[in-house]
Amino acid sequence: MNRSLTLLLSMTLVVTLQSLCLASPTTQAAPAPKSTMSGNAERSPSPAQASVASKKSFSSEPASKAAKAISAADLEKALTLVGKKGSFQGTVSAVYTPESNGLVILDFADDYKTALTAVLFAKDYKKFPNMQTLKGQSVVVNGQFKAYEGKAEIELTDPKQISILK
Repeated sequence: MNRSLTLLLSMTLVVTLQSLCLASPTTQAAPAPKSTMSGNAERSPSPAQASVASKKSFSSEPASKAAKAISAADLEKALTLVGKKGSFQGTVSAVYTPESNGLVILDFADDYKTALTAVLFAKDYKKFPNMQTLKGQSVVVNGQFKAYEGKAEIELTDPKQISILK
């Protein structure tokens, strides 16, 4: 099951349970606010990242600068780096945004489960250039490795975390 479907099902279950708990025979429960993975409550879907993107471009660097970065396919090594700062290198195979527009996920393999991902949450959309421009680009992603559903990933909070390799 893909990540956004899992999130959507979880959110639907929470909202349904909240409605059942809050409703009584004489009153109706108010709609529960939607929630993103980062824990920020929101009343409506976030705008698409491209519509609020910074007009700046991502930085670029020579491919030789990626020498210390692990491969995006090295999931085992990445798990040993959880909680530490580091970098990984790969070609962006997909830029995925769920319908809620609450996050953007950079995938580095056709099957996202076989490679690392980088995640940008809606609260930081305006800081970044259009993430769609990264599709097909070879990049280095820097930041703190975090665990999500048994796999390592890097959360993006600053556009300087991404460099396009020349």
